[in-house]
Amino acid sequence: MPGTETTDEVRRYYDKTASRYDRQIKLFERILFGDGRRWVCSQAQGDVLELAVGTGRNLRFYPNDVRLTGIELSHAMLDLAKHEAAALGREADLRVGDAQLLDFADESFDTVTCTLSLCTTTSPASRSTTSATSASTSNASSGRSSGSSSASWRASPRPSARRMSRRS
Repeated sequence: MPGTETTDEVRRYYDKTASRYDRQIKLFERILFGDGRRWVCSQAQGDVLELAVGTGRNLRFYPNDVRLTGIELSHAMLDLAKHEAAALGREADLRVGDAQLLDFADESFDTVTCTLSLCTTTSPASRSTTSATSASTSNASSGRSSGSSSASWRASPRPSARRMSRRS
């Protein structure tokens, strides 16, 4: 049944596919979302939290003056993000974390970003509240996602989902 993935299943899926992620998402992203990552990240100000930093595809698009913290559920994806940050010379606090269980005080960040990753959260309620409680009330969060968990193919370890992602 769609949308029934557990957090551990999502983590295992992304750990297993991390090395192929950038290659697989590239065409899909360009066709459907254009320069959405660039736009979202360009809006960031101050202390920034990126939910589901993935392989670090957004790191190059943040303004130089932001203080960036990124969380990622998958250890393998996070390792790639750390490598990308180093290659870019980008200082960032990149750590393992679950966007559904943030370990930060409310209003710890001026901006929260989330691109193409809300579909990886397994709890619909957490999608609407996670970023709102983390960002200060003076700044809006920015986001762009490929869909909700119930309609997601990216987060799903199901065979039909894997077929679709191979076409990208």
